[in-house]
Amino acid sequence: MKKTTRATILACLCLTLALITTAGLAQQTKPKRINRAIELLGQGQPIYYTGSHSGTAGTFEQGKSDAQTFADYISYDMEHAPFDVKGLSEYMRGLAEGGPTKSGHRTPAVIVNVPVTGIEEAAVRANAWMFAQVLATGVNHVTDWNDPTAHAEVVAIREACKKLGTFWLKDCDVYTSCEPCPMCLTAIYWSHCRTIYYGNSAADAAKIGFDDSFLYDEVRSPHHQRKIPMRKMLAEKAWESFAAWEANPNKIEY
Repeated sequence: MKKTTRATILACLCLTLALITTAGLAQQTKPKRINRAIELLGQGQPIYYTGSHSGTAGTFEQGKSDAQTFADYISYDMEHAPFDVKGLSEYMRGLAEGGPTKSGHRTPAVIVNVPVTGIEEAAVRANAWMFAQVLATGVNHVTDWNDPTAHAEVVAIREACKKLGTFWLKDCDVYTSCEPCPMCLTAIYWSHCRTIYYGNSAADAAKIGFDDSFLYDEVRSPHHQRKIPMRKMLAEKAWESFAAWEANPNKIEY
């Protein structure tokens, strides 16, 4: 019995040492490349991907969830979804937070699909220039944020001002899929953007239920004829705040 016990103990010790040694080697192994897909291709191995073909959810949470994917790279789709650079940024931040990957890389490799022509060199160069000029993007978040002001143009203006650290976008152009509504148009004017490029007209928007003509009519109507009543009150009290601003030597005009 004593011999059997000693043999068992010895076997257990050997197994423990073997496990410890293996774990130590695993910790010492570091990826040779930042991009696992390139690393595998360099070794002559196949690579596998995952990702949607109908638009990737550009959120921090989705990125964190995808960080431990089985795949060697992730296909991030903006070809069939809005060109949302901010969403991509949040997704990448989530990937980094959810990493490192099982292979030891900080994040899985990511390939972004965008709706551009890439069949000739001139088009590729033009597209690359366009992406480099994009300061901020926005998509309509009215329903998912429960924010009636979160139109795409307003979201993009907020992001652009945040990135530049200013409320003055005088050298910036706005590209939008539709002629801006009165609220967005006002925001563009207040931010002093240079030019507006749009695809669909206000008349086109009206055809699918977004009729802004009512709002334009409201702005032109006298206060007492508007659908939402407007009543002036406490004028003298209200003027105090204007007087304080006017007298403030440190005020920033815009």
